[in-house]
Amino acid sequence: MDWENKGYRAKEKNMNKATLVVMAAGIGSRFGGGIKQLEPVGPNGEIIMDYSIYDAMEAGFDKVVFVIRKDLEKDFKEGTVHGKNLANKQRAVFIDRDGTINKYVGFLTDIEDFELIDGVTDAIKKINSSGYLAIVVTNQPVVARGEVSFSELDQIHNKMETLLGKEGAYLDAIYYCPHHPHKGYEGEVEELKIDCECRKPKPGMLLKAARDFNIDLTRSWMIGDGENDIKAGNAAGCRTILIGDSNFGQDISAQNLYDAVNKCMDISEAKV
Repeated sequence: MDWENKGYRAKEKNMNKATLVVMAAGIGSRFGGGIKQLEPVGPNGEIIMDYSIYDAMEAGFDKVVFVIRKDLEKDFKEGTVHGKNLANKQRAVFIDRDGTINKYVGFLTDIEDFELIDGVTDAIKKINSSGYLAIVVTNQPVVARGEVSFSELDQIHNKMETLLGKEGAYLDAIYYCPHHPHKGYEGEVEELKIDCECRKPKPGMLLKAARDFNIDLTRSWMIGDGENDIKAGNAAGCRTILIGDSNFGQDISAQNLYDAVNKCMDISEAKV
């Protein structure tokens, strides 16, 4: 399957409900036509608006389907739409990729080996509905090792977003570090073999996301299955959750991403 041209992705890739409100308000000027509105078909009375390939060409999609929920008025009244304005400080859940979102297979170089862990989609949907941003931060030294190209990594991430999007979940952003500090191996990409500031356990990816999305890191979480995830989260000033039984200085431990999200949301709600 070609994961490069699938229309499930948000923001022009992943679109949260707040964005859809704006889209609906400016639909004529934004897409200029080719709109077909169907009857509500979803279990919660969703209305599907289907945009033609002509309207989606700029985004590179063969087809784009936006789902506009009946409860958008509720989002306005409860401040969800206003809260997503980046002029306001945001909260985020930063999520490791391998072993946290997808099954760990070592260095993932074959897109066919990418498989979501059970419960991940529901976990990310819970983040989406909470007002937190869902942001992936992942070390991908396979690029520096010459085992995966940037284009191939993009396709792996397209597959991840498509699998999530099919079930109604989305990621607000994906940050990855393609570097690796150790040189001298056959096939490596020499210019990527550097001691960078973005590779976890350094907090560079989280700090960049904080600048890009106006995130309050002290009110955000880092979730991962390894020591480097916890160190990066702590260095950035986030609260941290380890998936596993080890002690790396995390605030909380959890069994999996779904368990971790439930725990951090319970704590966050208790502090409101």
